[in-house]
Formats: sequence, structure tokens, C-alpha cells
Amino acid sequence: QLIARFRIGDRPARKPPPPMIIVADTDRRAILSVSDCLIAKAGRTTLAMALRGSRSRRVLKHGVEGTQGYGYYSALPMADVLARIDALVAEKLLCLEYRDDFPLIAYTDFGLKTAMAYTAEAWLVALRKRVQPVAAGAALELPLVLADIQQRNQNTVLLLTDLIATEADA
Repeated sequence: QLIARFRIGDRPARKPPPPMIIVADTDRRAILSVSDCLIAKAGRTTLAMALRGSRSRRVLKHGVEGTQGYGYYSALPMADVLARIDALVAEKLLCLEYRDDFPLIAYTDFGLKTAMAYTAEAWLVALRKRVQPVAAGAALELPLVLADIQQRNQNTVLLLTDLIATEADA
């Protein structure tokens, strides 16, 4: 057996940092979908709990159960989910802002643009689902889009119209 002996002033070697996790696009979309409900309301732990599908009141009070990412990581340990959240912080999609010394999840400018683009793409998918039966002769049900999508700001709606225009030009 080896016995480590330290003199005063000697310190054990630091552990190397854990390898950075590369988050896949589908995972990124899931994390940002839940983050959207928690921006400036909760921190990393609550976000991780929601991504694992927690039924805690702490999580459910934010309305996360209807998001794409709720329960997405139900099979992963909490530490692995937190590592994925930290990877999005390292990618500058999310950041932590402190309010009353409590760290809350927030979007960076890049993260907000990315989340808006993901939302516009999801709206386009919902719009396609509603329009395809109409193209085949079914009656148009109104409201066409608003029933299927979460509310978002005007810039996201403009992104959706750009996506529609791009698809129409193709």
C-alpha cells in the first residue's frame, strides 16, 4: 500500500476537470424548451428536476409539463443532467443571473435567438400538420396556429413568416 505523506504546505494534485459534454441538437431543443418556462424564475437544479420529469410542486408551478423537454432525461442521474445544462452555459446559450444571491437561469442574447428559432421551427411543423388536411380537401379549423403553439413575442412570429416564405420559394 502506498501511504501519501504531506508536509505542511504540500497540497494533493487537483483532479482534472470533467470532460465537457457535447449536447446534441435534439437535447439542446429539449433543454431550451423547459428553460423557456423557467427563465428568471428558477435555477439549474429546478431545470434539471423538470428535465428528469419531477412531479414536485417546485417544478410544476412553472407549467413545464407541457414542454417538449419535460421528463426528457428521466433515465439519467441528476449529475448528468446538470452537466448538460452546464454545457449549454459553456456554449453561451444559457447563463446564470443572480437575484437576491440566488442564481436563476437566463438566456444569453445568442440563446434567446436560438430558442426563438427553435420555436418558429416548431410552429412551422404545427402549421404543416394543420394545413395538410386542408390541402386534401378538409375544412379549415380556426384558429389555425394559436391553439397548437405556446405564446411568443413578435420576433418569433416574424421568424415563422420567414420560414414559410423560404419554404414557399423552394
